Amino acid sequence: YEKLYSIVTKPLLLLSGVFYVPSLLPSPFREYMLLNPLTHVVILLREGFYGQSPLDGVDRFYLAEWSACLLFVGMLTFTLIPFARER
Repeated sequence: YEKLYSIVTKPLLLLSGVFYVPSLLPSPFREYMLLNPLTHVVILLREGFYGQSPLDGVDRFYLAEWSACLLFVGMLTFTLIPFARER
């Protein structure tokens, strides 16, 4: 589990725009970055702290959709795991 977690989270962190400002990247790279929900979080946090205007394409509803889907998957996983162990 720890290896899988590391393999998944490190690229997401590097591609989220934490270490650089996504608005300085060329347009094709920005479009791919906006598929990552962490990019939306980082840009919206920068907007709140520094007053920067967000990039075109940053959407709070996209972030809410990802959050709701992942919450549903997590709840489904936790409800199915006890049934799998009892069998």
